[in-house]
Amino acid sequence: MKKVLLFILLFATFALTGCSKTRITNLVGDELFAYEDGSYLVYVYKDNCEACEDVTPIVESYVRAYRDGAFENKSPIYGFNLSNKTNSVVDREYDSEAGDLDGQGKEGNLLINDITNWDELYIGNAPLLIVIRNRTGNRIAEFWAEGADINSRLQSYYYG
Repeated sequence: MKKVLLFILLFATFALTGCSKTRITNLVGDELFAYEDGSYLVYVYKDNCEACEDVTPIVESYVRAYRDGAFENKSPIYGFNLSNKTNSVVDREYDSEAGDLDGQGKEGNLLINDITNWDELYIGNAPLLIVIRNRTGNRIAEFWAEGADINSRLQSYYYG
């Protein structure tokens, strides 16, 4: 019950303060793998994307709560806007039949898991949530959620 009330409070705070500017710190290009300490979540989105417009306010509410100290020992969330000219090079669909690896995501058009260089990602749709973490001395990307599933994944991660 306490978790539900906190979620409602976060959502109400967002609704009352509006969404004049995003509070998500956006990463560009190789910044995606630049942070050395711990793991962090990356919210991938595009400008003028209807599904992104539905999910972004929810992600922003978690970003605010994290910055306000509500989620100790949890990972921060950064943004990665595919509409940014530099970032747009990874806005492409992965064809698993042409490669050696199966694609990720609901449609299999993403290549994210175990990628260590930002420009080797294939991000065939938005919005989505990935995690960057250390594994065997390397920073790697892992697929976490896409579309409407982002909200439930964030809720289970931060409140679970």
